[in-house]
Amino acid sequence: MPKSVQCLLILILCLGRITEKTEPRPTSSEANYFPPLTGTRWETNSFASLNWNQSAVQSLLDYLELKNSKSFIILINGRIVMENYFNGHSATTN
Repeated sequence: MPKSVQCLLILILCLGRITEKTEPRPTSSEANYFPPLTGTRWETNSFASLNWNQSAVQSLLDYLELKNSKSFIILINGRIVMENYFNGHSATTN
């Protein structure tokens, strides 16, 4: 059997073994959230509900401030998990 046919056969066999990974569909509580067009209320999520390490937050905030960050936000499925402002900035600062 020619080498090109052998390579093609190996490639086809390898491709047959590749399985497509699918992301799990979010449950209703994990569904994407979009804030209302009016008002300032935005749904949130907590570190505890996500099983995240709350004790690591302060070192992250210290680092962000040290690097002269203006703001930092973490959104999960559109919900605010963490929102901080630094160096005199706020949610309304340009």
